[in-house]
Amino acid sequence: MHTETEGIKSIPNILTLMMQNLYNLNVRKMVVMGLAPIGCAPRYMWEYGIQNGECVEPINDMAIEFNFLMRYIVEKLAEELPDANIIFCDVYEGSMDILKNHDQYGISISVFFPALNLLGNCSSFIIISYSALLFPD
Repeated sequence: MHTETEGIKSIPNILTLMMQNLYNLNVRKMVVMGLAPIGCAPRYMWEYGIQNGECVEPINDMAIEFNFLMRYIVEKLAEELPDANIIFCDVYEGSMDILKNHDQYGISISVFFPALNLLGNCSSFIIISYSALLFPD
């Protein structure tokens, strides 16, 4: 049985094979998106019992580790594959800046509404904002 960390570490290998397959199909331009700070998603904050609005650090740490590994893989593949233009897009830092400084971006995070799943259990939250919707899970 795989742990969460082992599962995350296997994803870059799969993505590497997928990018190589795309390259073999003559795809030369690729953008690989990194993970956002998913530990800040209200669903995980609820699941881990976070009451103070802080993010779930173990989940964010896995996202950071994944992004670091993917950036390395993308840079390595870009060197190895002739004529390939592969870019890694790190959305983690930008997303954290928006979450930490939301007022500077005109985002007013004001109300959390619990959403009920089919079993009637509170399983996720939606952040309602006057000017933006973040983490609609």
